[in-house]
Amino acid sequence: MLLRKARDTFIEQRRAWLMKKLYSQRSSTGDIVFVFPGHLQESSTDPVEIKCHSEVLVSQSAYFKGLFDFNEASQQVNKKIVKQEIQDHSPVVFRAMIDFMYLPEVSIDSNDMIDILDLCREYILPKLKQAVEIVFSEKIDYDNFADLMQLSRAFDMDHLRRALVIYGKLNYLELKRNAKGFLNLSKQDLLDLK
Repeated sequence: MLLRKARDTFIEQRRAWLMKKLYSQRSSTGDIVFVFPGHLQESSTDPVEIKCHSEVLVSQSAYFKGLFDFNEASQQVNKKIVKQEIQDHSPVVFRAMIDFMYLPEVSIDSNDMIDILDLCREYILPKLKQAVEIVFSEKIDYDNFADLMQLSRAFDMDHLRRALVIYGKLNYLELKRNAKGFLNLSKQDLLDLK
């Protein structure tokens, strides 16, 4: 058992080292470039571009796996750099998503968390979604309780929902008296808290 744990730790450390190395080399060795035509680079007229490795994307997202499998099957990809335009997301939030795929951490402004959840939904990123849920679960308070309840339902965040229900049951009377938006929760939300 001890040997297995040591082996698993070694493998995980090696994997983390390799992903950091790939992350640092993505500008030079990446094979896909995401282009943001509505956002210009600083001091330039060129659009923002984010370069990365398709294999990393495929390993982290069922969406990208399906996309690259389809492109290979239809022979649309021939080992050259692929450019993909991104219209609906900001480069800051998209870069945070890409960063998380390489490094199991993300640094992003709390105002962009909803946008990250949209990316998680669109690109099928359960690990990133779980990380966002954990962040939200650690920040539950009276001021954000009702908003987080609605968010947990909108994005089907079970981990966050469980944490909210526990918090809500422990603090029900205080929430009812003081929590902003508490009385606007759905009937199902209120039933879950009793």
